[in-house]
Amino acid sequence: MSSKIKKIYKFLYDNYPLPKKLPSSDKIHTLDNIFDLKLSHFGVGNNYGYFNKNLCSKKYKKTKGQNYFRISDFTINDNWKNLKSVIERLYKVRDKYKTLYFDVDNNSGGDMIPCHIILYCLCGGKQKWMKEYRTIDKDNKNIWKNEWNPWTPWEKQKYDIGQHDQFLQLKLNVKNFDKYTKPYDGKIIVYSNSESTSSTWYFITYLIYVFADHIKRYVKDGVKIGKVSGKLKIRGCTGTQSGDGNPKKKSIDNVIIKVPTQETISRPIMKKDYLRYWM
Repeated sequence: MSSKIKKIYKFLYDNYPLPKKLPSSDKIHTLDNIFDLKLSHFGVGNNYGYFNKNLCSKKYKKTKGQNYFRISDFTINDNWKNLKSVIERLYKVRDKYKTLYFDVDNNSGGDMIPCHIILYCLCGGKQKWMKEYRTIDKDNKNIWKNEWNPWTPWEKQKYDIGQHDQFLQLKLNVKNFDKYTKPYDGKIIVYSNSESTSSTWYFITYLIYVFADHIKRYVKDGVKIGKVSGKLKIRGCTGTQSGDGNPKKKSIDNVIIKVPTQETISRPIMKKDYLRYWM
């Protein structure tokens, strides 16, 4: 193991919330050995090490209109005006159109709250599959578990981890979040690319579970891929980096290293679909 690889792996081991799941350092000899662990949000420079972007090179012509929803970022602090506009318009026009378009090209994620509100609207309220979230998080001193219901952030909860305050930041003018009681019955088109990662990946995966008629899962060159068809179609592909997050950054030998400080215990995602790329 070179001194650079040794520094990178130590940084990962010191910050990952479940280090006992990682192999011992004597089994790590190259950067590819670390990439082979397929840890979400682990990156060296711009390289995540396990995805061929050529799988996602095709360009698609996009539509325009009130049924086209461009979401550039799910981060509330930075993009609340765009998110507010999308959510409010969706509540107004959901059933006026036979097709809805969601454009999440280059949306590398952010907060899950806007994703959940959009899904809540499209699904017609709380569904049985909308389970609580549980994660393990780590900071410089502590490791702890979080558990919360993320699907109705307009309700103040006993175990609130700040999501209600985040919800208030959206400044939504929606009189009734339970306006729709049945799932949307039309088609959904999603524009995405290899930069559509993290919470955007969760958003698309939930859409697939609810609205895709067919899912073909397979492995190509060691990469898990899923192709969907039916009422939901993906124009492009997705990234992934699903399952853990909140990366911590450090410069090692003039290269920015990102390591995850959060591990998902439970979300309503099938285990076989973690780190799967959708097309």
